[in-house]
Parts: sequence; C-alpha cells; structure tokens
Amino acid sequence: MQLANKVTGMEQKKDGVDVHLEGEELKVDKMQKMADLCGPDGPGCNDDCCDEDFAARLKGVNVKGVDGKVTMHLMGALKQAEVANNLSRCNCYEP
Repeated sequence: MQLANKVTGMEQKKDGVDVHLEGEELKVDKMQKMADLCGPDGPGCNDDCCDEDFAARLKGVNVKGVDGKVTMHLMGALKQAEVANNLSRCNCYEP
C-alpha cells in the first residue's frame, strides 16, 4: 500500500520528523512491524525505497497512536522534504 496517500501532515522536530497518517486500514501493530523492518537495525523491506544517504542518517522510528490514526517519528538528521520524497516511494506497509 502506498503510505504517502495516507499522510495528513508532517512536522519538523529538533531530532527528526513526525509523520501523521490516517486511514481505516492503518493498524498500529502493522505500522510498528514496518518500522522495525525499515529502521536502522532492521533487515529492510522487499522494496527498499529509502535512498542510502537517508537510510544512513535514520537513527530510529517510533510509532504511536491508535488504529486508523498513527504517527511515525523518524529520528535523525532528517528534513521534512526528504522524508516526503522517500515516503512517496514506500510500498512496505501491508494491510
């Protein structure tokens, strides 16, 4: 599923970027599974959508919220525009 279509907003934070997503198919546990795969210590997903420079600066991914309304906090020296760019290629979430 194309996650970029579910983004309702982004916020630049001191330590990274918050990505707010909404949609009935978004489940917190599945978002966490995706974050674990795509995070810095994860094995990556089948369709590795993040460019190497971005992946090298990604220090962690925290997921919070409730089913249907989830926030991913991407930690590291990241800018909102590059998060949006990498997310636009992301097909890692499996509903």
